[in-house]
Amino acid sequence: MITAFLLITAASGFTTAPAGADEVKKNLDWLKTRRLVRKLHASGVQHYECNGKEWVAQGPSAILTDEKGKLAAIHYSCESPVLPEPGKPRARVPQWNFFDQSTASVIEAVDKKAAKNAGAVPYLALKIESNGKGPISQADHVLRVETVGGTPPAKDCKTLADSGKWFSANYRADYEFRDSTQEAAHAADSGKPKAGNTDGAVKAQ
Repeated sequence: MITAFLLITAASGFTTAPAGADEVKKNLDWLKTRRLVRKLHASGVQHYECNGKEWVAQGPSAILTDEKGKLAAIHYSCESPVLPEPGKPRARVPQWNFFDQSTASVIEAVDKKAAKNAGAVPYLALKIESNGKGPISQADHVLRVETVGGTPPAKDCKTLADSGKWFSANYRADYEFRDSTQEAAHAADSGKPKAGNTDGAVKAQ
């Protein structure tokens, strides 16, 4: 069951949930040392809507491919099934639909880190749950890293007259689906297993 949702703003409006005692170490850098289940490359857009003061992230529309360029999944956001507080809009939740019939949805934001590329959406660490199908069911977190682009313009959203405007920013990113319960084959590596070692990653299917 989905127990908690944040309004996951894929760009600068992103906020993380307070970390509990058992979650303190589960930041982006620590999760990089955990077992890589699957790594995919995303290409698409980040959508924004102007509220008369600033651009508000409305989620992505992207396709994900594996390292051989084979189409693996689509990435988008949908309305949370959790009812919002009175007077507040329903949150939008990032989701991945894979072509092996598996799915993954965000249930909690864990960490955010500034991207190394100027003008790029931040790196994210997100806790996910799947529908229990396919290799992705072995992952409990996803990292969005190596981002390029995806941020809205600094102008064109300053007055009430701008309310309702939409803007879509091209972006690219890597999504690393990881199992936080197991250490990666290379703890300091990007997740690639040693030759002959099948424990470090599950082959894309």
